Order: sequence, then C-alpha cells, then structure tokens
Amino acid sequence: MTLEKLNKLRMSIITLKNLQAKIEDKKRMAERATQKLSGMPSAKGGCNGKENVILSYIDDEKELEKICEEMSAAHSEAFTYIMSIEEPTIRLIFYYRFINGYSWNEVATLIGGNTENSVKKTVYRYIERNK
Repeated sequence: MTLEKLNKLRMSIITLKNLQAKIEDKKRMAERATQKLSGMPSAKGGCNGKENVILSYIDDEKELEKICEEMSAAHSEAFTYIMSIEEPTIRLIFYYRFINGYSWNEVATLIGGNTENSVKKTVYRYIERNK
C-alpha cells in the first residue's frame, strides 16, 4: 500500500462526508420550502423552490453513489492493509487518518501524548520500512 493510495482514499472519505452533509442540508431545505398553490408554473422553467431543491438533491445523491462505488475497492484494500499492521498504536494512527479521514492534529489528540509531526513521521517511516 502506498501513501498516495491512502491519501486518495482519505480525500474520497472527506468528499463523501462533505457531500452527505450537503445532502442533509438540502433535505432540510426541501422540508421547509413551500409549494405554490396557484397551479401556475413559475418563471424558472416551471419548478418552484421545493422542486429546485429536490432536483439538486437528486443530483447530489447520484454523485454520492458514484463516489461510494469508486471507494469500495480502495476502502477494502486499505482496511485489510491497516488491520495487518501488528503494532496497535501505528494501526490506530493509520485507521484514524486514512479510514476516518481525520487530520494529523486530530489523530495526535486521539492517540494522546503525541504531536501532529510525530504521528505523521510514524506513518511515513512505517510506509518506508514496509515497501
């Protein structure tokens, strides 16, 4: 497993989380939007506010499905690699960083007694030793 592959997976996870949050926001917007009861189409191509939000939400759902499909194999490979790491602390660092998508600072805080640079160096050294 290369650092490039792991970082690509991490970025996909972050993108996925952001897209999920965006979809949740649009769901809430759709619930709050009111429909026009006049029966007349609006000037924006016949869609009212609620319909526009729903159409946008559908596009985001399609993008979410695409990202999930792309991530599936990469996630499985990375998870298998990470779970094969014998040292529990190193395995946890990899898990937090590349499976959960946490920042180096968040990883250091969760591990405890470490700095951002120390957990980063731990990962780089481990990858270099195990090429």
